[in-house]
Amino acid sequence: MATFFLLLGRTPSLSLLELNAVAGFPVSQMSDEVATVELPDDAGEEFFKKLGGSLKICKLIKQVSTNDVTFELITFFTERQVDNFSVAEVGEVEDGIDLINIKKSLKTNGLKTRFIESEGTGLSAAVLLHQKVTECVIVYQGETAFLTETIAVQDIDEWTERDRYKPYADRKKGMLPPKLARIMVNIGLGFLENKPETPVLYDPFCGTGTVLIEGATRGCEVIGSDLDNDAVVGARQNFAWAKGTYLFTTDANVFYSDATAATLEKTGKAVDLLVTEPFLGKPKPEPDQIDNIFRGLEKLYLGCFKQWRTLLKDGAVVVIVLPLTLVKEKPISLESLIDKLPGLGYTSLSEPVEYFRPQAVIHRQIRAFRFNK
Repeated sequence: MATFFLLLGRTPSLSLLELNAVAGFPVSQMSDEVATVELPDDAGEEFFKKLGGSLKICKLIKQVSTNDVTFELITFFTERQVDNFSVAEVGEVEDGIDLINIKKSLKTNGLKTRFIESEGTGLSAAVLLHQKVTECVIVYQGETAFLTETIAVQDIDEWTERDRYKPYADRKKGMLPPKLARIMVNIGLGFLENKPETPVLYDPFCGTGTVLIEGATRGCEVIGSDLDNDAVVGARQNFAWAKGTYLFTTDANVFYSDATAATLEKTGKAVDLLVTEPFLGKPKPEPDQIDNIFRGLEKLYLGCFKQWRTLLKDGAVVVIVLPLTLVKEKPISLESLIDKLPGLGYTSLSEPVEYFRPQAVIHRQIRAFRFNK
């Protein structure tokens, strides 16, 4: 077994929830930026490829005193005979690496190297994906330093392709980011207690098919529906595009339906996992509109949760985005809806996690529930 360090995304609590789900056991969180996990020696990169919410994965090389970091880096780079190298430091430390000493020592050791500067948690994915660089990330904890090597980063080229180059898009309605869809699927799979070999995933607000694509990529049989006929056609087009691009083998059953009226006859199968971002209302509502909008959304969602009971298997998991906003610094959410769900058979599986862009008026709140008949 080996120790791997994961640098978390901009919503660490969501990254950590996903990590626990994919690992199948609680991982260790060192800080807001870093978590660690024990995996078989050669399993780190494959584990990382499943994730949507972590920035990079690094493999532990050596645990040393903070006083010995510079010497250990010189030894490591010399043994590797590196051409290009970079060093990042994460955590608080009184005296960091001596970069001048490292450069001089490598030159003395006969290495013609180029140092590439980085900030924060190290080089960006754009650099690491397109340049041959050996990057070491030093993680400090008290008087201890963990010398790690970056072995994989988020493939931002592929995520951008999944986000922007699908055949069908409707940006007026807002679009669920593929990375967030992957995170939600992973969380749902992690909460399934008796996970079948091929879980059945359903998205009743499938839109452009983002959840369906990420579900299929993670080995699910996928079903989607939408009230918009254009979205149904577009989701089918996008899924066919993704199937040919990413080479998964499953097909998608996508049909026209109001989310409050979907039936077992339409889905064709009972559902293990429901993952969705429903209609969240206007993206930039006026403050005096918020109360009416949220009352309408609560009525819609309550109707959905009631109807979904006819589709979900006993023990099924629901991962859903709910809206949250602030009016005069007062949070406005759908807690009154959440209070009604236990009476319908839904129990909360985790604390809600907020996910939003800095200028967004309506924030996403990720919630997970288990349904029991």
